[in-house]
Amino acid sequence: MYVRLIFIALAAFFGVWIYRRFIASGGKKVCPRCHGQGYWEGTRERVTCDWCKGTGYLPKNKG
Repeated sequence: MYVRLIFIALAAFFGVWIYRRFIASGGKKVCPRCHGQGYWEGTRERVTCDWCKGTGYLPKNKG
């Protein structure tokens, strides 16, 4: 029983990971600095990512 639950959890995790990584991005390259969030947590507050300008994806001329 627990093996089946673990298998379902792993399948769901990898399904969501594949969807977010490849399908939802539309083939765009996710920004490695902010990990696609568009911001990163600074010491005191959220800081908009300089590389992607808050979009979460790299522009065509980067990387």
